[in-house]
Amino acid sequence: MLFFETYIHQILVPLLWQGAIVVIDNLSVHKSSKIRQAIESVGAKLVFLPRNCGLKPPLLRG
Repeated sequence: MLFFETYIHQILVPLLWQGAIVVIDNLSVHKSSKIRQAIESVGAKLVFLPRNCGLKPPLLRG
């Protein structure tokens, strides 16, 4: 989780702008309140993909 949080804070957030939308999957590490706060602090919005949206990588498809 530390790597993902570091990526969000140091790489992603500086590239975001007011009204940007960040779409991520429902992996548990993505649901951290720190990550949501970092993204929303610049006026961007965090949106989670629906659980069964069909956008899984080929290796995870059943």
